[in-house]
Amino acid sequence: MKNAIKKQISQKVTEVEDTAKSVRREIEKLAS
Repeated sequence: MKNAIKKQISQKVTEVEDTAKSVRREIEKLAS
């Protein structure tokens, strides 16, 4: 059970990091 929760959390973290990367890229595009 704990492993499933851990997996979900790490998946969420990965999603958030991916989103942050995309947002940063968009901001850099607008800034340049």
